[in-house]
Amino acid sequence: MDEDRTGATPTVQPARPATVAPKGQRPEREAHLTDRESDASSIRLVTDRRRLGAPVALQGLSIATTKAEFSRFTRLAASPRNPIFEIVFDRKGIVKSIKPLRTSGWKDIDEPLLSSIFAWRASGRVLDELPGGPDATVRITMTILMH
Repeated sequence: MDEDRTGATPTVQPARPATVAPKGQRPEREAHLTDRESDASSIRLVTDRRRLGAPVALQGLSIATTKAEFSRFTRLAASPRNPIFEIVFDRKGIVKSIKPLRTSGWKDIDEPLLSSIFAWRASGRVLDELPGGPDATVRITMTILMH
């Protein structure tokens, strides 16, 4: 332990152990099963960033996401920009194309992200009410927050 300038040794208080409320006092919440790996942070049309790990959603469009897998080296060494992708979903909610509008600057980040995004599935009113034939699509622009 370091001494301060007066020569006295500072005292350290032990951390208090975490406590859990007794079972009868805990709020009961119902769990919902979902195939999404990340919930939307908003259900209205927005252009602002909400929180890391949560896609911002368009009202009436739900996206079942999958997480990109990065190597340990990439997670430690990379300092990526937040990439921006234009994603096109078909009427069935399948990703038809992805256009990088801005890359992360790291191939080891962009490739797993693209693979992950191709596994995403969309559903909701926006797809159900698409005008036109079977070739109709929904196009969204998404910023992936990396830091």
